Amino acid sequence: MNTTESRGGGGGGHARDVRDVRDVGAREEHGGAMHAVLGDQILVDGPVVGVPRRDGEVVGLRHADGTPPYDVRWSDTGRVSLFFPGPDAHVRHLTGTRHPHK
Repeated sequence: MNTTESRGGGGGGHARDVRDVRDVGAREEHGGAMHAVLGDQILVDGPVVGVPRRDGEVVGLRHADGTPPYDVRWSDTGRVSLFFPGPDAHVRHLTGTRHPHK
């Protein structure tokens, strides 16, 4: 079983331990609100079959409680944008990140 993944982005990748990875739907936790911390991965499902999933790393928080919106560095472009998640977005909590709202 492979327990590391390569992280894309503008500055080259690095490996992270993902043994305790959890995908959490945008409205599944904490009374319907998404929560993330710096370093979590955002996954956005493709809008139609055959369109690839998009992913990025949370690099900035606008709210101390980890609720959206987030500054996300997208792995396909390396650009950072302000992201307001929709129902097709999920947070992947990676090992080594602290989640005070679990």
